[in-house]
Amino acid sequence: MVNDLGASEYSECVLLTDYLENLKRENKIKLFTHIANETFTKSWSVKNKNKRMGVRRGFPDYAIVIKKGKVIFIEMKWGKNKATEEQKEWLELLPNAYLCYGFNEAQKVIEEALS
Repeated sequence: MVNDLGASEYSECVLLTDYLENLKRENKIKLFTHIANETFTKSWSVKNKNKRMGVRRGFPDYAIVIKKGKVIFIEMKWGKNKATEEQKEWLELLPNAYLCYGFNEAQKVIEEALS
């Protein structure tokens, strides 16, 4: 896939989402979601509400249900961005969790999980 959005983590995530939508239509995966932990707000009220509801730093960006009982987690990065300590902890403790630099790496991880 050609990235016509310009190189950024956002554009790589858009490519990944398009790819996942196609896999879902083809019935190769069951479900997926992007975890919006990075949603920015200046509101301390919203931040406190999210924290009280259980939002925690570092959870991977994507949860992808391949089939019942098989879920993979992907943390997307781009360029020189590095995983935070919280992200590293989640990636270490979750089964089938991967750190991917861009769409191409994420696609490889998903293809391996599908085989």
